[in-house]
Amino acid sequence: DCKFREDGEGMCSNLKYETTDSKLQPDVSTESNIKNRRSDQDLCLLTELDNKKMKTVYSNYVIKRIQILTFFDNKNLTHIYFDESTKLETIEAGAFKTCTNLSKCTILSNKLKTIGEFAFYKCTKLEEVKLNKCNKLGDSCFSGCTKLNKIEIHTHINNKDRTTPIGNYCFYNCNVLKTVLINFSKVGHFAFMRSDTSSMLVLLESA
Repeated sequence: DCKFREDGEGMCSNLKYETTDSKLQPDVSTESNIKNRRSDQDLCLLTELDNKKMKTVYSNYVIKRIQILTFFDNKNLTHIYFDESTKLETIEAGAFKTCTNLSKCTILSNKLKTIGEFAFYKCTKLEEVKLNKCNKLGDSCFSGCTKLNKIEIHTHINNKDRTTPIGNYCFYNCNVLKTVLINFSKVGHFAFMRSDTSSMLVLLESA
């Protein structure tokens, strides 16, 4: 059920969030409409909650999908954290596109399958991405993240049975990227174009 508190926490009982406006309070009269438009397995754009004021996204149980363009162009978002109990499976296309103040993304779900195309496109302050698991990185999903210096998919390290295809232009113009700890079997066209591969630590698939 969707429940709101005066302090602005508790979006649909499992999502916690912070906003830049402490006085922001959703109109509870729209609660029934929200229930009709979403389930607890979706984290989707809710205009009633003024998504563009959200600073931190963190959750812990049943959210399975972050829909297309959910946080697109949110200039206030700085951190993303999903803990080990999260059942998150999919981050859809453009979900965090041009969140230009996002600096860190940690997703410890062991069920994450896909990060869609352009999901983190031009998140120009994003410095570090840590994933527990991910089966596919979509086209251009981190393209234009000009401050990204490290990405790690933890459970894939030294495990040749867990590999991640890297999409076309995935890390295009990530020009300070130094550490890529991903056990991958396929790299798309121009995946590391305009990135400084000369000093990059890359984990290749085990033979």
